[in-house]
Amino acid sequence: MLSVADRGYSGGVPETLIEQDKFRDYFKEKVAPDRERWDEFLNKLDDYSLRELLTRMEIFRDELTFVLNNTDIRRSRLIQTAS
Repeated sequence: MLSVADRGYSGGVPETLIEQDKFRDYFKEKVAPDRERWDEFLNKLDDYSLRELLTRMEIFRDELTFVLNNTDIRRSRLIQTAS
């Protein structure tokens, strides 16, 4: 998404956007008087970039599924963590 919206990015930027509010703020930032970065992303998204994004999302989904299926997460531990 960063490569599409900005045609590149500095190292470390993706890590700063892990938090939802920082991600939202980054893509709401004005890059032109009448456009936010999110608009740039949508306008520049081509077929290749869309396929890449979908492929990475599918890989991420599969990795999450693997972790959830192979990790014993006890309910009591989740309740303690939330408190």
